[in-house]
Amino acid sequence: MAAEVRLSRELRFIDVTMSGVGAMIGAGIFELTGIAAGLWTTAHKTGWQGALAMRRAWEKLFEKREKP
Repeated sequence: MAAEVRLSRELRFIDVTMSGVGAMIGAGIFELTGIAAGLWTTAHKTGWQGALAMRRAWEKLFEKREKP
């Protein structure tokens, strides 16, 4: 028979921190993909221009906003 494995229920500070960082990075990737998809569908572009739409999405995400 196989040996019984016992797991402990504990999360260290670094585990919780890295989980939060991973969630933020993952959400950012989904946001960027959504912006690119929106640019893609509104422009009705095909082929290599998908890369251009992704670049525009990246620029739009990080554009400097003017303060009133």
